Amino acid sequence: MSRILITGVRMWYAYNSANILAKEGHEIYVAESSKLSMGLYSKLIKKSFIYPDISEKSEEFIEKILEIVEENDIDYILPVFEETYVLSYYKDRLKGKVKITLPKFNTIWELHDKYSLFKLAEELKIPTPKTVLVKDFDFKQIKFPVVLKPRRERGAIGIKVINNEEEYNHYVQKHDLDDYIVQEYVDQDQYCTIGLAKNGKLISNTIYHNLEEYPYKGGFGIVRESLDIKIINHHVEKIVKKKKYSGFICMDFLKSPEEQVYKITDINPRMSPGLMIAYSEGIDLPNIYIKSITNENFKDYFSKGGRGTYTGALRIGWLLQVIFSGNFKMLKGFLKRRKNKIEDVWNWKDAKPFFVFFAHLLLSSTIGPKVAGSQQNYYYKRTTFDYRKFLPENKGWFE
Repeated sequence: MSRILITGVRMWYAYNSANILAKEGHEIYVAESSKLSMGLYSKLIKKSFIYPDISEKSEEFIEKILEIVEENDIDYILPVFEETYVLSYYKDRLKGKVKITLPKFNTIWELHDKYSLFKLAEELKIPTPKTVLVKDFDFKQIKFPVVLKPRRERGAIGIKVINNEEEYNHYVQKHDLDDYIVQEYVDQDQYCTIGLAKNGKLISNTIYHNLEEYPYKGGFGIVRESLDIKIINHHVEKIVKKKKYSGFICMDFLKSPEEQVYKITDINPRMSPGLMIAYSEGIDLPNIYIKSITNENFKDYFSKGGRGTYTGALRIGWLLQVIFSGNFKMLKGFLKRRKNKIEDVWNWKDAKPFFVFFAHLLLSSTIGPKVAGSQQNYYYKRTTFDYRKFLPENKGWFE
């Protein structure tokens, strides 16, 4: 039995990880930046902790992590969300004190940046939407509609579809877009992956398609179905090998209906909701992660498709959004989309985390837009990597 600290437990897939590892007999400790985090309330955990904002108080954050490790004799850290980035930056301070697998910080920074990802994809001959910096955009380069995207955000935050030149000029005049890219518009048919790698070898990869997203106009998946698409596995393997990557890695692709190719659009060097989709196929990523730290001889774990998950609490939010928006056509097949899928949050033997999760979602949808500018900003508060706040004295290092 090992003592494992799981960070980022605001995310439901961190709660899933805690449950999976606890059932294997491990002693589970969890930590987050807010008391309104579902993973802090599971019956299966040994102890929970609150750490400071990972970006604004990164020094205090890493000191708290080291304190938890030392005082509780932690054997492993399993990072789940964007605290991964900060842990990677400070990983020399963790060396010899706890076992953890992390990508190099320079690699995280490159892959987190959508423009540098575009350049990497070009180099590796992986299809990607045409992409330029806002300052370099020429109307003759990319046909309208185009997509304006922040270079370093997550989910659908800050994304804007622009339909014509007049709309583009008007939008640019009213917004600060120094840190944005302009990208070719590809019909929204998204395919996601969750993988685990070590020293440039892809150990596991699960591909899935979001059947529903929350918010419904583009956000994180709430009904997901696994797929077997070998060319996507090949693209992921190329990037992992090129960057000699270690740790969890998640990628997004858009399938162009005209060209019938999968174009890479985003990489998140961390875990994702795909964790339970992999688990539904018998791929136990939390335990594979622990074993891979000390074992170089592991087999490959790749999804075969046909399974999936759904998040009931988020489906309620999705349903309310659809009804109040009047888009009733989207309700077609609402119940059928659950077929052959497992619920990834509700557990009647451990119900409290679900109600904490639901309460957080309710606050995010009601007061989130007023307090933080959007539901997602409120939900992610103090748990995301913001390079503008992270180590401000070194901000120039990122340019």
